[in-house]
Amino acid sequence: MKPFSKITAILSIIAILFYSCESNHFFKSEKKLSSNLTGTWLRATIKADEPAELWTFSDGKLMIVQGDSTTLPGEYTYSIDATLTAPYLKIEKSTPDSVVSVKAFPHGDLNSYALKWNIIQLDEKILDMAAENSTGTLVQIEFSKQ
Repeated sequence: MKPFSKITAILSIIAILFYSCESNHFFKSEKKLSSNLTGTWLRATIKADEPAELWTFSDGKLMIVQGDSTTLPGEYTYSIDATLTAPYLKIEKSTPDSVVSVKAFPHGDLNSYALKWNIIQLDEKILDMAAENSTGTLVQIEFSKQ
């Protein structure tokens, strides 16, 4: 087999593997991911007594509302990093804890969402992401588009 034929065969196999993956977010641009992310998402809950939680992504800002109308204290910002191997959603809390009044928060402290999230799935209907928190525990959350 000629060297050119070998290279072509290897590249063809690699292309087939990438296109046959279940995860279809490889090679998506930050612009496309941002477009899919923009809007309001309902967080899936596990326990029946957990309050509903809506996350609204818009223009680099994130607003989180629990229950009927309790907005989580503080301001959150986000950015998307679309690497070759996996896209990430980086959430940061832009208001120091000392500025906001801390309320009981069922999912941990106010910084529990301020992480670098690996986007597992993001399309027009579903957002699924996972991150490692400050204690080393893997956290995964899922949303449906509203």
